[in-house]
Amino acid sequence: MRKMKIGFSTRYSLKKENIFIGRGWNHSFYLSDSPVLIEPYVSFHKKNNTLFNIGSFSYTHSSFPVGTTIGRYCSIAENVRPMGDQHPLTRFTTSVITYENRWKLPNTSSFTVTEKESNQPIIIGNDVWIGRDVVLKPGITIGNGAVIASNALVTKDVPPYAIVAGLPAKVIRYRFDKNIIEQLTNLKWWEYNYQEFPSLKADIDIERFISLLSNSIECGKISPYSPTKLII
Repeated sequence: MRKMKIGFSTRYSLKKENIFIGRGWNHSFYLSDSPVLIEPYVSFHKKNNTLFNIGSFSYTHSSFPVGTTIGRYCSIAENVRPMGDQHPLTRFTTSVITYENRWKLPNTSSFTVTEKESNQPIIIGNDVWIGRDVVLKPGITIGNGAVIASNALVTKDVPPYAIVAGLPAKVIRYRFDKNIIEQLTNLKWWEYNYQEFPSLKADIDIERFISLLSNSIECGKISPYSPTKLII
């Protein structure tokens, strides 16, 4: 994990890259040891102390752990957060004594602390909408087009285009039928800049949208959007 400082000049530089950071951010933040990739036209609205991978046309009002990946066209509300520390369930105790010396006791016995498996990153696909006060289990993947209702507790992977809700979260229904989901998955419309879409209304019928965009791609009228990424 790395630590970096952010000041006025850095904010200004980010803004020039169409990366917008809300007020109240800490002067320093943490990020993974691996390069962090941030595409243009993204907004971090929430006071935060981490930076993570995020794709174009996405915004978040919530903070996420180092190592998180968020795709394009995502909408994330306030107070979305990961579960707390995962204690081991298969050891003789769930207490922290088996994996950390929290109280700095002298090493006068043969008892050996063994580190537990570290939390895995959260992967959020493209076109994902996450409501307010959602709790996410570390290591899960949220599929493209999924919707997570407010106050949900998500403990396992969410399928593409599923709408989930509850404690724990369960699939309530899917946004579209199986055939449409398959077409959208193959189309991968999020790989394109919506400003280059053929003339259409925002509320166009989904089948008509797929048809028009597919034709534009096949005719070479639109190409995948490959902006210069900010690499930190």
